[in-house]
Amino acid sequence: MSTISYFQNASKFVATNTSFNTYISDVDVLQYLQQYAATGAMHDSDERYPLPLCHPGTRKAVIDRIKAWYGYKEPPEGSIMVVHAPAGYGKSAVAQFIADDLEQQEDIDFNPLAGSFFFSRASPERSNPAHFIATLAYQFATSIPELLPLIQDVVRRNPMVLNKTLELQLEKLIIGPFRAVKSLDEMPNRLVIVDGLDECINLDRKAQGQYAQDQELAQVRVLDLIHTLQSHRFPLSFLIFSRPEPWIKAHVESRPFNDNTHILDMYRTADNLKDVESLLRKELEQISVKSGCQSSLEGEAWPGQERLRKLVEKTRGDMLYARTIILDLEDPYEDPQERLDLILDPSFDDGADLAHSAPFSFVYEHFRQILESCPKRNRPLMLEVLADLIVSHQIMRDADIIPIEQGDISLALGTLDELSGRVRGRGIKALRGLHSVIKLRPHRSGSSPFFLNGLFIRFLKNPKYSGEFTVDIKSASLRLLTACMGKVASVGLDTKIRDDDHCLRFAVLAWPSYWWRWTLIDGSEYSKILHLFLSLNLKACFVHAFSLHPGRFHLTSLLPENLFEHIPAHPSTSPQSANQVLPETIVASREPEYPDHVELVAQCIAHLRSSVGAALVHLLDLSLVDSSIQKQPLSRALICYLTHLQSKNEGDRRSDAVVQALKRSHTSQSNGFGHLIESDKKNYN
Repeated sequence: MSTISYFQNASKFVATNTSFNTYISDVDVLQYLQQYAATGAMHDSDERYPLPLCHPGTRKAVIDRIKAWYGYKEPPEGSIMVVHAPAGYGKSAVAQFIADDLEQQEDIDFNPLAGSFFFSRASPERSNPAHFIATLAYQFATSIPELLPLIQDVVRRNPMVLNKTLELQLEKLIIGPFRAVKSLDEMPNRLVIVDGLDECINLDRKAQGQYAQDQELAQVRVLDLIHTLQSHRFPLSFLIFSRPEPWIKAHVESRPFNDNTHILDMYRTADNLKDVESLLRKELEQISVKSGCQSSLEGEAWPGQERLRKLVEKTRGDMLYARTIILDLEDPYEDPQERLDLILDPSFDDGADLAHSAPFSFVYEHFRQILESCPKRNRPLMLEVLADLIVSHQIMRDADIIPIEQGDISLALGTLDELSGRVRGRGIKALRGLHSVIKLRPHRSGSSPFFLNGLFIRFLKNPKYSGEFTVDIKSASLRLLTACMGKVASVGLDTKIRDDDHCLRFAVLAWPSYWWRWTLIDGSEYSKILHLFLSLNLKACFVHAFSLHPGRFHLTSLLPENLFEHIPAHPSTSPQSANQVLPETIVASREPEYPDHVELVAQCIAHLRSSVGAALVHLLDLSLVDSSIQKQPLSRALICYLTHLQSKNEGDRRSDAVVQALKRSHTSQSNGFGHLIESDKKNYN
């Protein structure tokens, strides 16, 4: 039998990173374990300074719900609570408050906080799940005395366990030691806090271009590790904070995870506007004392109740936005009154220059990181959908066209998909990674149906801040306007618009709003839009718009002076030579930029003017026989029309078709509109 001789004839042989006969003393075990832990992820780490804090009196509803759920004497029925909220709503501050509050308990003889892990996309260690189990094991060894010798024994016997898979680390370093505790039933229930799960993104994979996809796997893997640990029914509860990313929500709400899980929607539970007002009021008061700012109204603290109200409205209840404003106003090199004037100015949302503002730059970097976490192959479509939303969100909020309040956000996005030539459902998929800044759920009254943070809109629209993530608003406006006008091109008075034809209903109601928002891209597109306008049966469009939503029918915006106010081409001749089809305000406003389109614009305005009158006549005549016609909105439209008619000469007023219809109405006395001209007979008789 021959003997094998290893390393025979080897020279200059050096062995490194060996593990033969490795032995770690008891004293060194915690130090060894610490090398594999992300100590900066612990709740009291100096790496996280300054720690996020809840402003006194804010987030009380959320904190009370968490305290009611967790009990160190009696474990909760469900050992996991997942708290989710969009970016900037104070999740980390609440997590920090709970951790600090537990450690400050004086009426108990043990530490109820077993451990914590605060993920952060800005840190390679804290964004990587590889350190998750080692960090918890290190904290368990120091906060749960019964586990210390058992964890020490595992590491001492097999130091290489810390290089194994996370699942094996969990089994060896935590589950095994818990099983070995003899008096486990007598051990008090402790809490584990995991914050920022959505920021577990495998940052070290970013350079490989894979982390956008890998982050979903990493975050779900952490959830599975937590679920595995709680399934053993050890005296541990888990409090998880995260943005409402769809893959996280789907996993948490699936079985068997949801069988033992409470879900708390912080966005719905907290009184966000009230909390923001409380924060702003207190912080602005301190700024006022330091800087000597005074309110313009005697007896009111700076900045005054009305300006405070506008500031709260601007934040939309977003605590991140509110804190950013405060930090900006605290800049020692700036005048807080001037900065506040800038922030409250209507032009602020359109991109006032804040490039030198560190607080706002920080928030914009935060948005950039969120967008970078989305797969590159998806970004062009994602930016197209975001542009559609920016152009449309105000229209949908003001017109109340699609029932978003009832939760039909997917219906609104599906409508935009159809108008933009996308397959229905593509829009909501394109926003999959943006649930922390896009509100894909029922909205509260007065807020944007889609955007959770007004700063996100500013960021996307300004290339100085967003760079490669700048959205093309001009193209989106033109695309949606053209699509809406194309939809309504086939609409006539006899067209039956079904309740479930959401796209056509939206197009009939929304195309004037898109018209006001579109800006010229090039001459060929301009000509195309004007010809499309001439092809519309505007009379039918206006009648259907009134029938679909009488309360939102505003005739003022449909008058030529308003609808064509922004059109660059106009006749170079006087109104008289153009048969007075053009308002004088339009003729005098600009020099003609597109002389070839002058006659085309004149035809469009004449078409609009005659159609508005024809639609009102039709509705008046219809009101004689149809009692369902709402009289108050129609009366409001008629008053607007007659007021506008006052600028015409006497002959035009008397012969106007709407006036003639009102005279017939006055004679019949059947619909009650005749009184509108009765008080001013000299102008109409």
